[in-house]
Amino acid sequence: MKHLSFEILNKLISEIYPFSLDTIKKFEDQLDFDWLSRNKNVKWSVELISEFYGKWNWEALDESTAVFNSLTLGLFFPEKADLPLCTCNRKEEFCDYSDCAIIYNKIRFAKSQYTERPDAFIELMMMCDSGFIDEEMITQFYLRKDPSKILRFKIPYK
Repeated sequence: MKHLSFEILNKLISEIYPFSLDTIKKFEDQLDFDWLSRNKNVKWSVELISEFYGKWNWEALDESTAVFNSLTLGLFFPEKADLPLCTCNRKEEFCDYSDCAIIYNKIRFAKSQYTERPDAFIELMMMCDSGFIDEEMITQFYLRKDPSKILRFKIPYK
């Protein structure tokens, strides 16, 4: 059975692994920022987003529930993201209420590797959530660009 390539596994890890600011700095040139922008396990902050300002996929950041739950992009980065207009019964100038229809629809249809590789996504997510994939394993994966460091745990490619 054929296994995932470094590039595909990098997309999955970039979207799933709970990277810290320091780890992102360490592997900045290897991470897939398009998929890192969709990561729900990163502790999002103005500092983190500012640090890599030119690398983010701003549309993906704007669609991320994790980013939305941490900060309002339009307040801190108005040149990159609009303030979410309010369409709920609150009738606010902008809305930060997750049940507002416009917010719900934007977040609901966000792109994810889950839709392209659900088996690998779920298996990798479980390994990250359990702490099985740790910083040392991530370091070896990026330093050697060797998927076998993680694939030895049988994430098949379909």
